[in-house]
Amino acid sequence: MRGAVTIALSYNQFANSDKMSTEDSALMITSTIIVVLFSTVVFGSITKPLIEAVLLRHAKPAHSDATDIPSLDDLQISFLENCDPSDQGGTNQPAAGRVA
Repeated sequence: MRGAVTIALSYNQFANSDKMSTEDSALMITSTIIVVLFSTVVFGSITKPLIEAVLLRHAKPAHSDATDIPSLDDLQISFLENCDPSDQGGTNQPAAGRVA
């Protein structure tokens, strides 16, 4: 999709132009296609290395202590503390404190 609008506008402007000769119109359309293809190839090939360079600049240090990462057990315990015991699995019996 890159450049599709540019090529369409160029073709629309120069294909049926009475003000310019056919050779000039063909030159303008060809030049537009070349610029679109060149910029797509160049900027498309630069994108990945540029993103990697930016991410490396803002990356956290490789060495980190594991104290800031919660363990799976800690997450499971906090989840179980916050939920209703009757919601935990396949029984259809009402909870002890509920009135049916």
